[in-house]
Amino acid sequence: RKLREKEILYKSRYDEITNVANRAYFNEVMSKLLAIPESYPICYLMADINGLKLTNDVFGHAKGDELIIKVSSVLNSCCRSNDTVARIGGDEFAILFTNTDAKTAAALLERINKKLDTEKYDGVKPSIAMGYAIKESIADETDFCEIIKQADDMMYANKSASREKNRKIFLKNILGKLYEISPE
Repeated sequence: RKLREKEILYKSRYDEITNVANRAYFNEVMSKLLAIPESYPICYLMADINGLKLTNDVFGHAKGDELIIKVSSVLNSCCRSNDTVARIGGDEFAILFTNTDAKTAAALLERINKKLDTEKYDGVKPSIAMGYAIKESIADETDFCEIIKQADDMMYANKSASREKNRKIFLKNILGKLYEISPE
């Protein structure tokens, strides 16, 4: 019975495909961390997979799931054990970094991008758009919803700024993969 309870608790907290936190558990952890002064500064990072819909349409949902799993694995591997990585939507992830200032957050983004670039893929190489915002202290008057909005805005600005570059890279990857499948 205890084993079954643990299994049910795990399934209620973690995403079935990626094994990172789900949105509900992420929100629970976030609420707790925001109430602890020693957690600050807290960095909220948003990440969105570029081209997931096209991957699903061209190669099927199994390849799309592989892409989601690979991205979640990279995000998780670039984080500390006390950071919280969550899949909060189909192709969206959020990460909470405690005791993380802007300089450290920028270095984390760079580390994530480098790790994505060096990974080996059986299929389309992923790219992600990221944005972050930081709440400096518990006394900071900024509502955390505003921090989330700032991170989201930064992510979409980065996505827009690199849209054409990502489109070309994605098209090259798709053409390469299609050529492997059928050179004609």
